[in-house]
Amino acid sequence: MDLKEKVEKRRKEGAPVIANKGADMNAKRDEDAFVIPIDLIDVKPQGRKSFENLESLAKSIQEHGQVQAVSVRRVEGGRYELIFGERRLRAIRDILKGKTIRVTLKDEVLSEGEISVLQLIENGQREEYKYLELAVELQRLKDTEKKTDAELSEIMGRNPSWIYRVRSLNDAPDEVKKRIASGELSVTTYWNNKKDILAKKTRRVLVKVPYTQALELTQLLQRIAEKSDGLEPIKIPKKPKKDDLLKIIMERSTEILSRFEEEAL
Repeated sequence: MDLKEKVEKRRKEGAPVIANKGADMNAKRDEDAFVIPIDLIDVKPQGRKSFENLESLAKSIQEHGQVQAVSVRRVEGGRYELIFGERRLRAIRDILKGKTIRVTLKDEVLSEGEISVLQLIENGQREEYKYLELAVELQRLKDTEKKTDAELSEIMGRNPSWIYRVRSLNDAPDEVKKRIASGELSVTTYWNNKKDILAKKTRRVLVKVPYTQALELTQLLQRIAEKSDGLEPIKIPKKPKKDDLLKIIMERSTEILSRFEEEAL
């Protein structure tokens, strides 16, 4: 089974499952699932850092049983390594203080890259998975596994432009990232108003730029516009004031950068 088939299988496995009330914790719902001591499972660090709503998940497991087993593989010393299902493991181990957990065993040999991809599928299906964390993980896969946005989009079941937009969060100013992380600014709002948000940020930075540097930057934009098809030429006044230069930079830099961004999609 190649990675594409594994991804498709995992995506189907990750579909929501409705538990029957009164289900027993040890009830067998997953084919070939079995119970092992939870302290035999090692968890390697992954891209995901936050695990929200564990209390509600633990309550659901307590009431209805562990509907979906976690996936592990055998490692040395009679132990197991978690492949995916960390939310379930944390809810059972840390909140319910469970001693055992139901698992399915992955016997096929998986590379670290394949495990990362499968974990990304698992995490990406959870709406509470943080966009900023997802952006870091997507970029890591792009860099280390040499995945293109098209390949990542196939893995995630998303449009390539969505992959690009999520990855672009890595380049957002720290101030914007802090606002997104705190919930003050939603990712959708940032995407829909990216130009205006970055323009305000740029304006605050540019007012501190010396006149000579502002002039040099404006002249650079002028040369770029001259050599790019479809861009209006930039006219610089004979004796420009700093405000004149800042206005040109603010208006035309956004336009020029947007053009390159569109060509990258």
